[in-house]
Amino acid sequence: IFGYTRDRRLERQLIDAYLGTIRYLLEDLTRENYATAVEIAALPDTIRGFGHIKAVSAEAAHHRQEQLLDRFYGREDKVVRMHQRRVA
Repeated sequence: IFGYTRDRRLERQLIDAYLGTIRYLLEDLTRENYATAVEIAALPDTIRGFGHIKAVSAEAAHHRQEQLLDRFYGREDKVVRMHQRRVA
């Protein structure tokens, strides 16, 4: 019965997302992006707490993962340049 709680469902979703992300990274892993892949793989260690605290830390980890994925795929510089053009 405890497996149906919001926290347990979130944990299962996080596990599935993590496994999918790792599979995705392995397809494009190179020496140049290896360190970033390790950072992405370590993100689940930042998800702590229970209830709404865990949800907040999971959201923060997701946001950080998006940033790291941009770096992993070399999109980081392109995004920064686009932002700089809008500001200028």
